[in-house]
Amino acid sequence: MKIILTFFLVSILQFAALAQHPKPANPEDDFGWFTIGFGVGSKYDFASVLSANFGREDFLQFALHANSDFFSVGVSSISVCYGKSIVGDLSRVAFSVGPSLVSDNDNSVVRFRTFGVLGSLQLIYTPVKELGLGLDLFYNLNFKQNIAGVSLTYVFEGNK
Repeated sequence: MKIILTFFLVSILQFAALAQHPKPANPEDDFGWFTIGFGVGSKYDFASVLSANFGREDFLQFALHANSDFFSVGVSSISVCYGKSIVGDLSRVAFSVGPSLVSDNDNSVVRFRTFGVLGSLQLIYTPVKELGLGLDLFYNLNFKQNIAGVSLTYVFEGNK
C-alpha cells in the first residue's frame, strides 16, 4: 500500500509542476472521461475501479468496481449507471447511480452472484487539459454482500 501511495504522491507533484490554466474547450466536444484507480475497500483490504464515462453534464458510465485481497479473492461489480456532473476549468464532480451485477469469487470458485445498485461519486482535479487525478467513492447495495471503497484514480479526459 505504501508503494501505491508513494506513486500517487509523485504523480501529484508532477501534475503540480505542469499545472496550467487550460483553455476551456467547447462543451459540445467533451465526449467524456476514463478513470483507473486503486485504494481501500470495505470487505477486503484492496479496492480498485475502472470506468468509462460518456457525456458531459449528463453522462453514461460503464464501470468495474472491486474489493479483493490484491487481485485474488474478492467481490466485484459490473455496472451501467446514469450520472450528473458539474464541470469547471480545473475540476469535475460527478455522481452516478445504476444497476450492477455483483460476483463473489474465491480462487476461481464463484460463491454467489446477485444484482445490486451502485452509487459512485468522483472528485476530479485536472490541472492539465487531458489528464488529472481524482478520488472515486463507491457503494454497492445488493442482496448478499454490500461493498464500498475509496480509490485514488488517474483520469484521462476527452476534451474538457
